[in-house]
Amino acid sequence: MNWKQMRRSFGTFDANLWRWQFLRQLRRQLGRLGLDRGLVRRTAESAQLIFNDHRGDAPDKQGVTVVGLNALLLAAYRELIDAGVQRTVAFDAIRNTFRACFHKPTQLAVRTVMLLSNDPVRLLQRVRLSRVFGRIFGKMFTFEDRYSEQGVELRITKCGSNEFFIRHGEPLLTLIFCEWDQNWLGPIQSSRHAIKVDRPVTMATGAGHCEFHIGRSMEAKIVRDVTIQRRTEAMNALREEDHPD
Repeated sequence: MNWKQMRRSFGTFDANLWRWQFLRQLRRQLGRLGLDRGLVRRTAESAQLIFNDHRGDAPDKQGVTVVGLNALLLAAYRELIDAGVQRTVAFDAIRNTFRACFHKPTQLAVRTVMLLSNDPVRLLQRVRLSRVFGRIFGKMFTFEDRYSEQGVELRITKCGSNEFFIRHGEPLLTLIFCEWDQNWLGPIQSSRHAIKVDRPVTMATGAGHCEFHIGRSMEAKIVRDVTIQRRTEAMNALREEDHPD
C-alpha cells in the first residue's frame, strides 16, 4: 500500500473492512431516499480527515476501528445536514446504514450459537462477556460483568464512542452506535430458549454507565432496550434543532 492509498484508508484490515461496509450501505440508503450518491464520496473524504485527526486517540488496533466508525458516523451525518437534509431524516439514514453493516452474518452467527446451545445463560457465564467484548473493543471501552444462577449482567463504564460524540457536539449519534447491538440482542431474545434481554440504561440516554441484562425468563420475547424506547425523544430534539422557533 503506497502513501496515497494509506491516506485514504484507516490503516488496519478490520477498520477498512468496516469502512467499506459502511460506505456500501450508505450508498444503498441514499439511493432509497433519492439523495445524491456523491454524498458517499464526500463522506469518505470527511471521515478520513476526522480519522486522521483522531488516530492518536486509539490505544490499540481495536481502537483504530472504533475511531474509524466514529469518524464515519459523524462525517455522514454532517454531510447530509450540509446537503440540506433535515436532521431527523439524516439521523434515520445513518442509523439504518450502520445497523445494516454486517447485519446478516452477525444474526446468523448468534442464531447458530443459540440453536446449538442447551443453556445459553450458562454459556455466557462460562465465556465471560466482559472478556469477549474487551477483546473486540479494546481499551477505549471498559466492561464489567456480574453473574448469578438466573443470568448475566454486563456493564460498560467507559465508552470511547460516547466521549467522541460529546466532544464533537453530537451526543445523540451515540444512540446509533448503541442500536447496532440489536443485531445480536434480537437473536438471543427470539431464540427457542426462555431468555429475557434488557438494556435498561445507557450513557447515551443520560446514565453514568450502560447495562445489559440477559437472564432466564418466561416473559414475552421482546427486547426491552432504552435506546429504542427513547428514540422518540431523540427525534424530537433533532426537530427542535431544525425548527428552533
